[in-house]
Formats: sequence, C-alpha cells, structure tokens
Amino acid sequence: MLKKLLITFAAITVVGATLCFVYRGKIREAILESQKSNLPEAVSYAQAKKKMTFINGEIEMMEIISVEGDLKMNKSEPPLTPPLKGGEGEDASLQEQGDLPESFNLAIPFTSQAPFAVWDEIHKETCEEASVLMAVRFVLGEDIKSANDAEGAILKIVDWEKINFGFWKDTDALKTAEILQNYFGLKNVEVKYDPSIEDIKIAIASGNPVIVPAAGRELYNPYYTPPGPYYHMLVVKGYTKDGVITNDPGTKRGADFIYKNDIFYNALHDWNDGDVLSGRKVMIVVKK
Repeated sequence: MLKKLLITFAAITVVGATLCFVYRGKIREAILESQKSNLPEAVSYAQAKKKMTFINGEIEMMEIISVEGDLKMNKSEPPLTPPLKGGEGEDASLQEQGDLPESFNLAIPFTSQAPFAVWDEIHKETCEEASVLMAVRFVLGEDIKSANDAEGAILKIVDWEKINFGFWKDTDALKTAEILQNYFGLKNVEVKYDPSIEDIKIAIASGNPVIVPAAGRELYNPYYTPPGPYYHMLVVKGYTKDGVITNDPGTKRGADFIYKNDIFYNALHDWNDGDVLSGRKVMIVVKK
C-alpha cells in the first residue's frame, strides 16, 4: 500500500512539474497580469497636476543639466546650472502639506519600439524614440492612435536625428532630452543626474513622465529576447510601494510593466560612450 502511494505521489509530482514547464509562459503571464490588476488608477496629465503633493522637507540636491541646442558637457567640468534645491522648481511648488502618495500612475499611452512587431535592424535600436513619443503624447494630452501612427512618428524622429545629430542609435540622456526640446518644443525638460527612487517618485507624483536609460540586461525582463538589449531606454509612468510602473518599449508586453525597486535602480546607467555599466544614473523629467 505504501509503495503504491509513493508511486502515485511520484507520478503526480512528475506530471505537475511537466505541466508547469509546458505552461510556464502562461503561468508567468498570469502572475504579471494579476499584478497589473492591482495598479492605482491611471490619471491624465491635467488630472495629475491637480493631485500634486509634496514630501515634507526639502528635495535632496541633484545636478540638473539644462538642454539648449547642441549642448555638450565635459564630464570634468562643473554643472552648467545650479543644483535643484528644496523649494525651487515645479516639483517644489506642490502643496507643502501631505506626504508623497503611496502609489501613483500616469495614463501614458504605450507603443513598442517595433509597432508592427518587426524587429529589424532599425527597430532593435528605437527604444529612445519610442520612449520620447510616449512621454510627449502624454504631456500634450494626445493618444497613440495605432501602429501606423507610432511607426510613422518613430521614423520621423530617426530622420530628424540623422540630420541634426549625424547619428540616431544609442542616444544618451542629454541627446534624448534635445529631441524633446528641439524636435517637440518642450522647453522645460530637465536632465537630473544621480537621482534616487524617491526623486523619480516625486517627478511622477508631480504629473511628469520620467525617461531613463538603462543597462537592459540588468533589468532581467522575461519578455526580452535573450540576452536582452545591452543599452535600453524606457518610460517610468508610476510607482507602487515596492516597484516602479513602466512603459517598456522593448517588448510588446511592456505596457504597465512593473520592476522591483532594487532591480530597476541597479540597472540605471547612461550610455557613457558605450561603457554602459559604468554610466551614471540619470533621469529625464518630461514637462511642457
């Protein structure tokens, strides 16, 4: 009798393990979808501005680089503008009473960097353009209407970069901010170096999308084609208690993708002339 029970138990274990392996993709998707179902309500740019709150005390000082024309910075030179101090800037204009919301979510439209799922040599490199497009459409109160709409917009940005930069692949934070300012006309864009997770949350709770460059393989996104992108860019649209909510253009399943805080933060690195893992942490705060 005991022998039969052991055999039955072993058989059930094998069958269960086999089913888990066969359906591991669906199981993983079910888990990720269940996480999305608990996300805070997504709000528009106008709604977010009405809900502004401010952390008690001062915002920690960070280096801010103004983006004007073909701005270039020698890494050995001091910041071109004074650091942001508490009480200065739009984020600090929030009501000084109240705490940062525990969770927040912006209704930023999503597109993959390959809107038609054609991952050719061009679309493997258009994460920056797709991220810019998503953030811009949000602050302008516009949607991404279709794959045709996204594709056309992304390729127009590429063409502009070729003319104005002389290249278009692997743009760092400063060059990406120039696209926002000089192509789309968003004059209040900020590039902030060495931000914390808290700084990112403050920007989001202020109603401003955040674009970040990252060492893509350090994000460990299960939907990336292995080994994942060496350099990547994505949009932060919200946060929860334990993670950040992103629109990650590196996968068609990137809408509302949640990264755990530690994994996300450790992966943040600028292009740094190709030495990505040594690149500084930086965020682009997108404003009108």
